[in-house]
Amino acid sequence: MGHLSGEREWIVDDLDLSGNDSPQEQEADRFAASALLPEDFDLHITKNLKSKEVVAYARHHGIHPAIVAGRIQHARKDYRTFSHLVGRGQVRKHFSVPGAGWNKKEHLWIRTLEWWKTMELNNLKRFAQDMRRDLLSLMKARIEYVLSHDDEYLRAHSAEKKRIQELEKSKGRETLAEEAAYLWFNRLAAFRYMDSRGYTSPRVISPRSGESQPELLAEIKRGNIPLELKPYAADIEGFLSGRIHSSQPDREAYKLALLGTCNAWAERMPWLFTKVDDWAGLLLPQDLLSENSIIARMVSGLSDADCKEGVEIIGWLYQFYISEKKGRSFRPP
Repeated sequence: MGHLSGEREWIVDDLDLSGNDSPQEQEADRFAASALLPEDFDLHITKNLKSKEVVAYARHHGIHPAIVAGRIQHARKDYRTFSHLVGRGQVRKHFSVPGAGWNKKEHLWIRTLEWWKTMELNNLKRFAQDMRRDLLSLMKARIEYVLSHDDEYLRAHSAEKKRIQELEKSKGRETLAEEAAYLWFNRLAAFRYMDSRGYTSPRVISPRSGESQPELLAEIKRGNIPLELKPYAADIEGFLSGRIHSSQPDREAYKLALLGTCNAWAERMPWLFTKVDDWAGLLLPQDLLSENSIIARMVSGLSDADCKEGVEIIGWLYQFYISEKKGRSFRPP
């Protein structure tokens, strides 16, 4: 996918990853496929499908017929079918360079808009790549700590530690760190977008206005534990009450709540979210709740204004995240 303005940096999908083995590409594909069309979309298998049926389907779901037609073309690998509904040059004209018939003010306005949009994307690119490097460093440090220490905390999580040992042996530490870093970047970015768009209640990683802790944790501390966290409720309450000893009770309670929320969404939307195993929770950074934590940085780095751009902002984030690793794929745990 590339932007069609003449002076803007191009971002292009890596065609070498045509096998779709990359977990990033698979996750982004699932997100994009379910963003505009129902999960049970099967219009492409209908025999003798007519244009009027495609248009009627689009109207029923409140979307443009080109979206439905394009999905059918992609599924059938036939890009001539319903091409009249998709059109030609319809995207390009929205990014055309001002020319004859444009006055100087209009020309300047368009150039300013393009510059502003480019700056936004460049900022998003820096953010995603910085997050990748920092998460990778945090995952490596956490793996090193878990595998080289034997303390009360790790003994209480012996099953998760054993699984990390097995994964490191089978995959290697570098690949394990890459997978864990991407897993948490993926989940935190998705929750930030969903929080901002009002799809979560309470918000999973975003705080209320004027507060610093995630709204999910704030609600739990007020005694309002969401129903989907019932399997974790006793331990969450144990950490917050002091019944279960911890040097960071808020952090431990929130870690459980975050894991539980991830897996609750995996049950609701298995085509989009995959289950997060407990070993991945053990690799979460020690600092989850300070103003410098990876959670707080995701909230500040992916603003409400960014999220208003629509679901494609997630696609940009994933593209920018992997842009330093193009051509290399790894399988999810």
